[in-house]
Amino acid sequence: MNKLNLKNLVGETKKLKVLYVEDNKETRIQAIKILNNFFEYIDVAVDGLDGLNRYKEKEYDFYDLIISDINMPNMNGTDMAKNILKINHHQIILMITAYNSSEYLQELINIGIHHYIHKPLRMDSLISELYKIIEQIEQKDQDDQEFNKIQQLNHELDSLVDSFDTYVIASRTDLKGIITYASKAYELISGYSESELIGKPHNIVRHPDMPSDAFKQMWDTIQQNKLWVGEVKNLRKDGGFYWVEAHIAPYYDSKGEHVGYSAIRLNITSKKRAESLNEEISNLLNNAGQGFLSFSADMKIDESFSKE
Repeated sequence: MNKLNLKNLVGETKKLKVLYVEDNKETRIQAIKILNNFFEYIDVAVDGLDGLNRYKEKEYDFYDLIISDINMPNMNGTDMAKNILKINHHQIILMITAYNSSEYLQELINIGIHHYIHKPLRMDSLISELYKIIEQIEQKDQDDQEFNKIQQLNHELDSLVDSFDTYVIASRTDLKGIITYASKAYELISGYSESELIGKPHNIVRHPDMPSDAFKQMWDTIQQNKLWVGEVKNLRKDGGFYWVEAHIAPYYDSKGEHVGYSAIRLNITSKKRAESLNEEISNLLNNAGQGFLSFSADMKIDESFSKE
């Protein structure tokens, strides 16, 4: 930041909203003459209590910088700063102090004040401290931007998780095939609620049409820490069925321990129905040379005539 020349520094400080707190009228007049070289927006308070009340009036549109004396009636600058930092612990405060002891300066640091200059207010000391303040403000802006990016990413991640749970047919089991997680999409397609699935063996949805050899192949594959992909016909709670293309793989916890299996499925029921219908049509057409067939709109035979 010290690479900025004075012109650029003033260009940055002119953007700031400042609260200046000083009880002595003559000191205020002289200090404002200096401050006007750097700031266009300056509110003035006559003591710590006045400064605190003005700050509270700002609600969430806080000042960028507070410049304050310490020794003041009603409420001194230190107590005012403590109260302001309770409201907004990010507030930047520049103290103008007559004290020079290390113990007193350490007290300022302890309450969250890292900028101070000694009386009387001088242009060179103010400029030196303003460089540091602008650097702090720019760093805070960068931090805020990073924080906002993280918040946005978290929001997008939450949305993705919600979408995943709603639209992706997913489940997870322990090593014995007992269901430990089921997505909302899995509940919807199977007809079972989450409470009916969790804790149950995964064969709760096994359809009797599926050969046992298919599941043996699946278990042999995933127990070798490999991905298994295959088409599975599952049984719904209401007795119906649905087809899925299943991707099943070993699942590991954060320590890298194998704790179960996870599965993501694609609903291919419509595809399987189309394949079945195409097979029926092909069979019918293959036999059409032996007679006459008339189909309704749903591909059922209305009339038939055979040579035989």
